[in-house]
Amino acid sequence: MEQALAGELDAFNRLVELYQDYLYSVTVRAVRDRDVAEDAVQDSFLSAYRNLARFSGTSFRSWLTRIA
Repeated sequence: MEQALAGELDAFNRLVELYQDYLYSVTVRAVRDRDVAEDAVQDSFLSAYRNLARFSGTSFRSWLTRIA
C-alpha cells in the first residue's frame, strides 16, 4: 500500500490482483448481473487509483468496497 501511495503503478496493480476477485464477488451479489459487476469493479479500481491521496490508512479492502 505504501508503494501505491507513493505513485508506483506496479504496486497498485498488485493491489488490483489481490482484491479483484473479492470485489467482483461482492459486486455481483449486489447487482446480480455479471456484466454490470465487471464494469463496476473496473470503475471502482479506476476511482480508487484516482483518489489514492484520500485513502486514510484504514483498511484498503474496506475503502475499496465502499467505493464499489
